[in-house]
Amino acid sequence: MTGTTPLRRGPLKVAVAAAMLVTFMLLVAQHSWHHPPEESLTPAVQLPELSPNAESMVKPPALPPAPDDDTAMTVALFRYIENPEACCRKLTMFGGTLAGGKKIDGDKFVCLDAEHAPPPGACLVYSVGISNEWSFDRQMTSYGCELHCFDPSMKSYNRHVTEFGARFYKIGLSGRTEVRPNGWHMMTLTDIRQKLGHSERDIHYLKVDIEGSEWSWLENDPQSLRGVHQLGMEVHMTLKPASLRRHYAVFRAIQQEGFALVHVNANRVYGRQSKLPGVQDKVSSLYELVWVRVK
Repeated sequence: MTGTTPLRRGPLKVAVAAAMLVTFMLLVAQHSWHHPPEESLTPAVQLPELSPNAESMVKPPALPPAPDDDTAMTVALFRYIENPEACCRKLTMFGGTLAGGKKIDGDKFVCLDAEHAPPPGACLVYSVGISNEWSFDRQMTSYGCELHCFDPSMKSYNRHVTEFGARFYKIGLSGRTEVRPNGWHMMTLTDIRQKLGHSERDIHYLKVDIEGSEWSWLENDPQSLRGVHQLGMEVHMTLKPASLRRHYAVFRAIQQEGFALVHVNANRVYGRQSKLPGVQDKVSSLYELVWVRVK
């Protein structure tokens, strides 16, 4: 506007800001803000300090004694099967062929971690249950292991040494040594090891696929697992309470012999098809399981 002196706002803004700063500092001084004393940060309830040897630090067994209740027993059994307790960083598949709609069958997983791996050139492997499917045995021989293979059902196979160097015996694995009415020669693992002069040798990998006879063998001869480093076994389960209790007891025996479950796989041909009381997901009656010795 003409003839009017312009308003100078700069000094006014400075004065207002200074007044606000003084007011803020006075409020701070009156409120006496402070950090809480160090002891006030301590929780009201002190948790007990646990020593490494405290009982509560001991890991419970993966498979505890079987509950009396059938449903609780079933839940505990399949929690054990479906949740391996040990870890293998180099779990490696040996063998396997296409079967049942291009799904792999006949393979076994072997833990090749340094503390568990069969030593190439010095390893002993037993392969029990062949049924003319040699892929696992061929690959373990190529790996560098001494292979001994067993199957009483292969009556037309007459070689004692295979073309790839494994030794073959028409002997089956069972809970007792006998000749069955069908002419099959059955032996306990303890007797097989004694027959072959292996009682004092370690078996670095024991592969078992014997169509349900595993239960009789392990019920009667669990001590034969001593000196075994890894056990790869297909288990054939009957999903009834009485049979599941039998399976539970055998898994407990394996655990008590110093093994921890490291791998589970429902048989790829059959899969998980059954629903059981108390178990959330479907389960299988055929599992491929691998244990490693941990003690």
